[in-house]
Amino acid sequence: EGIHDIEYKNQSYDLGVIKRENIDYYILYNDDNFENLEQKIIIYLVTGCFIIVCLTTWYGLSLSKKVLDPILSLANKVKTLNPEITSNYLAQHYANDEVGLLALEFDAFQNRIQRLIRHERDFMGNASHELRTPLAVIIAASENLSLQKELPTHLQQKVARIRRSADEMTERLNVLLTLSRQQEENQDHKHKTYLSPIIDQLLIDYHDLLAAPVKVISNFHASPWVKAPNAIVAMLMGNLIKNAFIFTKTGNITIELNINSFSVSDTGCGIAKNDINQVFERGFQGKNSPGSGFGLDISQRICDHYNWQININSQEGRGTCVIWTF
Repeated sequence: EGIHDIEYKNQSYDLGVIKRENIDYYILYNDDNFENLEQKIIIYLVTGCFIIVCLTTWYGLSLSKKVLDPILSLANKVKTLNPEITSNYLAQHYANDEVGLLALEFDAFQNRIQRLIRHERDFMGNASHELRTPLAVIIAASENLSLQKELPTHLQQKVARIRRSADEMTERLNVLLTLSRQQEENQDHKHKTYLSPIIDQLLIDYHDLLAAPVKVISNFHASPWVKAPNAIVAMLMGNLIKNAFIFTKTGNITIELNINSFSVSDTGCGIAKNDINQVFERGFQGKNSPGSGFGLDISQRICDHYNWQININSQEGRGTCVIWTF
């Protein structure tokens, strides 16, 4: 008695057997059709699941693309933003939704940047005007003094030094204006400045800063030039040489000029290990530093402007080596 799976004449059957009053009753059911139907159902289910997964994936991708398109569009517009253009606003291109609110925040931030740029330009313009006036007076007075033939020789030298310093200050004022305005590089490429004459003049200008026991060694292995104004190059190299002269009290200072680099090595006090990563920060002053903390920051900004590199290697108590690669 019971239900059994059997094969009869190469076909599958379900056989049901029951006994009643010593009589066996049975029924055969051919389940080939049922198994075929079961296989079809499984195939349909698998196919249906695959189709549903594909449709779901396609819909999810299309929906995510539709959701992300405004964000990607906003990101591309932000990349092309120019703070100099005051009419280039983003919010007008987007609906009043989350992306639109984000665009409004970008517009507000751009407005703040534009105000800062205007304030900086106003300040630099006013500062340059106010500084040029006393510089013009100093230059005119030094010229008048240099024309006096009865002026002693040692005073003539001092007057020439005053005039040279005033001219240098005028040039450096132009450098600061250039860095502030971020002028186009193709304007700077009109200049061709040789480095060795500038080094010779800087050694003369900063000679008074040099301690008596210190010896300066100059090694010029090449005579390179760079595409930048004379004043900018002089400010960069002057900061490096001046720092070495100020912080070296004994030993020697070695200045080397190669085809693509300029270096200043000294035997001075060196830079503390904790300070070496901060020397290029604006206004940073190490211990016992007499400077204002702006020289290396300006040097770094000049290098960034012209895609140059400046590196410092130093050991406290043993000296410093600064390398400018152009």
